Amino acid sequence: MILNTKEENRRGSRLILAMLLTFLIIALVAIAILWQQAARQLVASHQRPLVEQAQRQAATHFRQKPEAIARMTFPIVLQLSDRTCVELRPIRRQDGGYLACYDTGTGQVVEESVRSWVLSD
Repeated sequence: MILNTKEENRRGSRLILAMLLTFLIIALVAIAILWQQAARQLVASHQRPLVEQAQRQAATHFRQKPEAIARMTFPIVLQLSDRTCVELRPIRRQDGGYLACYDTGTGQVVEESVRSWVLSD
């Protein structure tokens, strides 16, 4: 009878361990999926060309490559009736950034603001 109790305890412990490992694996998969969703840029596909144009223009102002600007900033796009504005904010908390507004009809820059920041990789 004592042997059965020890064996039952082992089975119970193994079952609990298996359940905990299953829960851990499910949690890690959920975190990985949610992390990808949270890290993606919230820019519509039709706004992507304007964001890339703003990144190129910011790169000339900050004397960086557009890829560095894209890596170190996140875009915020605001669609107005007569213009679309793209703001590039630094990922790291610091002052500065770049703002460009484009005419909806022509795509030409109608407003531009550059606030300097120090970009470092």
